[in-house]
Amino acid sequence: MATTPLLREPLFWPLIHRCIACLVLLCCSFLCVAESTLWRISKDGHELLIGGTIHLLSDAQYPLPEEFEKAYQQASRVVFETDMVAFKSPDFMQVMLSHLLYQDEGKLAARLHPDTLVRLTQSLKSKSLSPAQWLQFKPAMVSMQLTQIELKRLGFNAPGVDQHYFERATKDGKPSLALESPEQQVAYLASMGEGMEDKFILYTLDEIDGLAEEMRVMLQAWQTGDLNVLQSRYLVPMKSQYPAVYERLIMQRNHLWVPQIESMLQEPSTELVLVGALHLVGEDGLLAALKSRGYSVTPF
Repeated sequence: MATTPLLREPLFWPLIHRCIACLVLLCCSFLCVAESTLWRISKDGHELLIGGTIHLLSDAQYPLPEEFEKAYQQASRVVFETDMVAFKSPDFMQVMLSHLLYQDEGKLAARLHPDTLVRLTQSLKSKSLSPAQWLQFKPAMVSMQLTQIELKRLGFNAPGVDQHYFERATKDGKPSLALESPEQQVAYLASMGEGMEDKFILYTLDEIDGLAEEMRVMLQAWQTGDLNVLQSRYLVPMKSQYPAVYERLIMQRNHLWVPQIESMLQEPSTELVLVGALHLVGEDGLLAALKSRGYSVTPF
């Protein structure tokens, strides 16, 4: 099977699970007046910059918002979610695929309702994907592949913010750091949809048709710094409908990242930290956590 260019961070997971009757607003007061997805974190004369990213863009989003370029120029180091070099290595690709493939004989088909299996098989065939091959994968892999194909059809073929600045930093000789290892990321990725495979696949199939509108809304919210939309439309539904996924993909990772960010704030250098935009918002977000620890959190 040809290896798909796998997604680094499942940002598009919230797109799949947007459908709830009400959008609940749980924004902290300092988030309600947000004007940017780039923030300055400071305390006792030390500071760093943190930006929310979109992991896949179209050419229409370039050039990126001016504040990202300013932040990059000010930073002496750039911090990404994971080690971008290691993540793309052939050896690690094999490790990742081993985590995303079922190791038992049941495979995905055994975990789906017959009607869901029929819909999924039809969708895979319509995209020239072999059901026999793809049903060996866990639901997260299947979901992301189907979503990625639709995004490419919609013109989202350009590198995301993180990839863009990783390439820039590499070219400019600017040091880069990672908040977590590739092994940690693939563990999070492989767990998506476990125990709710049928529901996960059904939502994927139902929501792909609305992906163009979802991307329009998400990109507009990201470009204008509308964190209320990012939280209410994407984060709150995840927390409400899939609390275990929310805890694993958002809360646990944020809790692991905050001490690392605090450690950077003790150093004289200025870092630009780039993470998926949904990690910034909400009561469990990085901005709220840093503010609660006494840091000044202001739009950049």
